[in-house]
Amino acid sequence: RLVEAGPAFHGTSTANGEFRVMLQAVPGVTYAIEASKDLKNWMSLSTNTATNAGLEVVDPARTQHPLRFFRARLAAAE
Repeated sequence: RLVEAGPAFHGTSTANGEFRVMLQAVPGVTYAIEASKDLKNWMSLSTNTATNAGLEVVDPARTQHPLRFFRARLAAAE
């Protein structure tokens, strides 16, 4: 039985105080990107629909958070 892999982050970079990473995801699916400093409390960074190229995630507040975790989850359907 084949199991489809979920979204995965890859290819990080930092420039001008921003943290950038690409989310390899299913095109046309909308994802909520969240960040946490303790894996308990999560705050929303963005909600976007993935394209064939994936989804670029930008955290402009990287310099204010020396350690931060990220997650992607399916956005709730409206």
